[in-house]
Amino acid sequence: MRAPFRRLAIVDHGEGAMRVLHTVRELDEQRADRVHLIAVHPDGARQSLPVRQADEAVAIGPAGSGPMDLEAVEAALVATHADAAWAGWDAVASRPAFAELCERLGIAFIGPDAATLRLASDKIAVKRLAEQAGVAVLPWSGGPVADADEAARHAVQLGFPLVLKPATGSGGVGVQRVEAPDQLPAAFAAARAEAEALGDGTLLAEAAVDHVRRLAVQVLADGQGTTWALGVRDATLSRGGRRILEESSCGALSAEQERDVRDAAVLVADAAGFRGAGTVEFLWDPEQRRPWFLKLVPHLQPGHP
Repeated sequence: MRAPFRRLAIVDHGEGAMRVLHTVRELDEQRADRVHLIAVHPDGARQSLPVRQADEAVAIGPAGSGPMDLEAVEAALVATHADAAWAGWDAVASRPAFAELCERLGIAFIGPDAATLRLASDKIAVKRLAEQAGVAVLPWSGGPVADADEAARHAVQLGFPLVLKPATGSGGVGVQRVEAPDQLPAAFAAARAEAEALGDGTLLAEAAVDHVRRLAVQVLADGQGTTWALGVRDATLSRGGRRILEESSCGALSAEQERDVRDAAVLVADAAGFRGAGTVEFLWDPEQRRPWFLKLVPHLQPGHP
């Protein structure tokens, strides 16, 4: 078993960083040894509140438009002798390379391991995992779709409307809704182009459903075999793929139905070997009164409060 950590690097500089600062300070009241908090931040966040309130701070250069520079982060972790790292819900929290970096340095990464992060980012693999765990998913192609002709063959079983979506990525990028067979070639080309821009042109086909609710279940797993589902949020109200309002809990579910959704979330998280705090999302079909697994988010989301 890993020894308790004493020096925690916070690789985030927004609201998440403040939450960790407050939480660790509260825990320190119950501990004999205080945790030393290290803020790892871009130059522009030097005067931010979490950086000023941390015990120690180290800048890693200017913030770019792309992913965080992991070489600079590694240098900061080594220089500050961190023995644990937390990446909040910044983009770096979903990068397997960061989890691998921590493992290589012998640093405890407070979150899922690299294998789980890769699984969560692969819509095809995680759908298969959910099916194996006995959790329902929307009718889909069962694997990647190579071209528009193959999509048309799947449409015979899936029916219309259907959606084409990239196997990687998030936020609805690359998702194309297809209402009729003659729309398939153009929709497939558009989805493929956007998927390739993300770095992976793999697509899948899935039945489109309307008049469903989008549910988010917060899960917490200790990495020792126990997973808790902390509650169900209704995240249906959105515009342009962006959530406007989340309600906790979902008033459309009975107590028994909410328990079913929580149980399904735990099944998915356990099957994925999940560790840490994250979110399992579902679509709730009010007619069939069942949850359809949507995705596993390997960290908390910015809107979760």
